[in-house]
Amino acid sequence: MRENWRDTLTLSDTISFSDIDFDLYKQYINWGPNCYIVIMTHDHRLDFEITALALESETNYIGLIGSKTKKVRFNNLLKKELNIEDGISKVHCPVGLDIGGITPNEIAISVAAELLKVYYKK
Repeated sequence: MRENWRDTLTLSDTISFSDIDFDLYKQYINWGPNCYIVIMTHDHRLDFEITALALESETNYIGLIGSKTKKVRFNNLLKKELNIEDGISKVHCPVGLDIGGITPNEIAISVAAELLKVYYKK
């Protein structure tokens, strides 16, 4: 996590925030069919590791922020290095519904909309 990042946020009491060390987070996530994860870190290597872990854990929804180039690269790595036959096909990349927005707020709305679409099986 980026240093002092949490200090810049104002969160509702209804939001649970965790800043556990990356090496420990794997133990604290309830991976599997009831897990919805959106991957938006500052590090492609970290994004890849989380994506691979989520795929191996049969996570219900995996969203990954990224370009077409990143998607192709991750797909190749998943297939060739980790033998994940489906590659990135189960990952929503780029994350969010394509509704035309490009600002951070619009992207956040498109991601929330996609999560709801998956949750309600629409």
